[in-house]
Amino acid sequence: MSEEPQVNIITRLIPGLTIICLIIMIAAAIFHVVTLSPTPKPAFNRADVPPAPDYASEEAWLVRPSEELAGGWEKPWGIDLIWFVDQPDGYLGGWNVPIDWSVTNLQLSEEEWLVSEDVRDFGLFSPRRRHAASLSGDDADLKSALALETEDVLSAIDHYLEHNNTSRGIFLGGQGTGVRSAIEVMEQRIADTRPHSDLFGGLIISPNETRNDLEDLPPWPDCSQTITEYPCILDLRTYSSQDEIVAEVGRTLEKFSSWLDNNVTKPAAPLPPFETIELAPIRRPGETD
Repeated sequence: MSEEPQVNIITRLIPGLTIICLIIMIAAAIFHVVTLSPTPKPAFNRADVPPAPDYASEEAWLVRPSEELAGGWEKPWGIDLIWFVDQPDGYLGGWNVPIDWSVTNLQLSEEEWLVSEDVRDFGLFSPRRRHAASLSGDDADLKSALALETEDVLSAIDHYLEHNNTSRGIFLGGQGTGVRSAIEVMEQRIADTRPHSDLFGGLIISPNETRNDLEDLPPWPDCSQTITEYPCILDLRTYSSQDEIVAEVGRTLEKFSSWLDNNVTKPAAPLPPFETIELAPIRRPGETD
């Protein structure tokens, strides 16, 4: 009579150990997914957005001229550049970035040609705005955040046109999402809106722009070429040094200033403020009050 082979105790434990290992692996995988996946963001809510910028206040601008600039009735015709910075990275506190978030104070630091006072011969305005944050989430929330950012962009340009422009020539420019903002301003506030459309020179693209193909740019001529009509586009990515950039921006704005002097009717200078003089009543001899 044959004897049945004895089953080793380790062999008996293999199925149970295998199941336990599989359970541990599955639990570890679930933990890995849960801890590394982005935390779901709350839905966009207008009640929770940062306070709107007041463009009558210095705090709402990264930079703007501290002195009143010569109006378009002077010669040469003055030019302003409205510059829109790129979206700041790293903000996770909501769908829109507060205008006083510390990172936003450094947004112009990469544009050396723009912020250097000794190379600038134009009025520079750069408004703060509640940028749409780089959060992942529902498309509807992102769309609402972008709409809020656009509200600030248009509010800034409305304030500039009403209180700061004084019939000066206008160029728009930016980097990254700032290019999109510049195009929105052009389409919604400048194009086909006189006198602003007559005073508009075109777009300037930052030398730090990283997108190779800006498909949304209008089909305008290159500002650096000999042109007889405006607007135009000056793409500073094609220049390799700060000196070249400064020189080309200066040439572009100077050419547009001369073009305005030769092709656009100068506005009349505003009248000086009237002074009210109180006159005493004239009385004949013998008259009393």
